[in-house]
Amino acid sequence: MKLSCLSVPTPPERGSNTKSPASAASTIALNDVVVSDLDLLQEAADSAQAADRAGLPIEALRHHRRVVELYSGALASPVDANWIVFERLRISTLATGSACRVAELHLGRGEPETAAHWAQQARHHDPLSERAGRLFIEALAASGDRPGARAAADHLARVISDTGMTLERATTRSFERLFGR
Repeated sequence: MKLSCLSVPTPPERGSNTKSPASAASTIALNDVVVSDLDLLQEAADSAQAADRAGLPIEALRHHRRVVELYSGALASPVDANWIVFERLRISTLATGSACRVAELHLGRGEPETAAHWAQQARHHDPLSERAGRLFIEALAASGDRPGARAAADHLARVISDTGMTLERATTRSFERLFGR
């Protein structure tokens, strides 16, 4: 069951054997058998981090891919209550981080085209993620597309500047290494 959209439960039709979820305040109680996509996503993220810590990149890759697969966009996007906004950001950060980690692992395996694809996935989730932008740029450069990498670097620098932020040190180091600037 996907819970990325929150809606008010509707009562079942009269005479129907279908049970409606019971709701109280901001909680929806289903039953012990139902597992949400958010539970599965968190479990995959925990497993991915454990595999990374254990030095098991193939296992980590599988779990990080699962996180991205389970992420279905902004949680309850029309709702702006504080508790949901922070949970929405936390889950989005998990998905963005996992997509970046998949890109890093593919880049490390010498697969820049696949790394670029996953970096773009991360940028889709968070267009201001410098980590995702750096990975995309590094993947383009590794695939031999230095003009594309340069154009992407210029774009990332402009977008970050337009938001009033400055580039992270890791980003400027990457640009210096790739372009001598």
